[in-house]
Amino acid sequence: MIGVVGPTLVYGAVIHEVRQLAGRRTPVLRFAPLPFALSALIAPICACVTSLPWAISNGAASDLHTLVLALVSFSLGDMLGVLILAPPLIWIADRISGGKPWDISFLRSLPVIEGLLLTATAWGAVLVIRWAGFGLQIAPVLLSTCWIGLRCGRIGAWGSIVFSAAIVLPITGGVTDVSDAMGLHLLLASIAAIGYLTGSFAEAEAQSQAAIAQRDRLLYQAERLKTLRAMSVAVIHEISQPLSTVAIEAHHLAAASAEGTISPLEISDTAGLIARKSEDLARMVRRLRRFGGRTADKPSSLPMSLLLADVLGISAPEAKAAGVRLNAAPTPDINVHGHDIELRQVLLNLLRNAIAASPRGAPVEIRCFRLGDMAYVVIENEDASRLGERTGMGVGLIIARSIAEAHGGRINQEHPFPGKVRFVLTLPISEAIHA
Repeated sequence: MIGVVGPTLVYGAVIHEVRQLAGRRTPVLRFAPLPFALSALIAPICACVTSLPWAISNGAASDLHTLVLALVSFSLGDMLGVLILAPPLIWIADRISGGKPWDISFLRSLPVIEGLLLTATAWGAVLVIRWAGFGLQIAPVLLSTCWIGLRCGRIGAWGSIVFSAAIVLPITGGVTDVSDAMGLHLLLASIAAIGYLTGSFAEAEAQSQAAIAQRDRLLYQAERLKTLRAMSVAVIHEISQPLSTVAIEAHHLAAASAEGTISPLEISDTAGLIARKSEDLARMVRRLRRFGGRTADKPSSLPMSLLLADVLGISAPEAKAAGVRLNAAPTPDINVHGHDIELRQVLLNLLRNAIAASPRGAPVEIRCFRLGDMAYVVIENEDASRLGERTGMGVGLIIARSIAEAHGGRINQEHPFPGKVRFVLTLPISEAIHA
């Protein structure tokens, strides 16, 4: 009973400890592929070690060589069995339980073709080495399986492991020298272990990056809300003025119409003024809703002229309250590819940074142009910090850099001459991305 139940208990203990380690210390181990991969490698070794005292107590120590050989064969067989049989069973169980969809679209064609070519090349090298008289040396397969795991994840690594086992195990069945057979089994187990570990690490890394990207999205949304709150006073003041004008003119129009003392021309002029002010208010509200109303959007081709026009409209009240002039050059016909709300946030953060860093009465220059496959947005302002006045944001600039880099661009800070600060945002244009 100890011989039967003991290894099972050891497996359970190892799985428990790996799960505890995954939740306690290393964040990357929290993602499902790696704990299973570590358990599949560590558990057979621990079962082998813990079986040694039991085997010795049952009189197996009389032939130590045979005992060690049996235990090593036991651990290698367990390791290969788990890594070959368990992954497809777990994959099927996840789909049957409804935890994951029946979808293999994540296996992109290019990595799969690359994996097949690497496998063929590796086994071709094995045949050449054997033909040269050096025996069956499957070290090239180890390198190819490692690369396949990194490129194709666990499924690619598992396929390479199964293919290697289907070739090596029948060959070792006919090897009479136990040492040679054990050496091949050890190397096959190493291929399985390293391949599955690299595949699991690649998938865990991808999941980790996806989680970080999701957190970045939440951070960007929080920054947008913070920006809107910071601009609320200036925006409310900007909205209150046309609202007051509309209210006064509407009351005047109603009173004069009731008295019959208003001419048709005056009615037309007053109605036109109300319409213009109402359109200004509607335009401001639309800009604010586009910036702060959505939490996510899909990447698309975006005209820089529209992005800059909306951002300039949103930041105009804050610039007016700060006594800063916004001088924007005409924007050429340039499209960039990205998330609408995130790119607006980049531009708004840079523009607010320039407004906050400028002294009263100073201009902020904005221009956009294309150079090669990149779109450039240049925002230049006077540096008020040398005068002891207010300075720009810090966190907003960090977030803007992060968003720009996520879109394949960058933000550079320059000092063209004393007293001037220039921020240059570069983004890849849509045509270059889709070419």
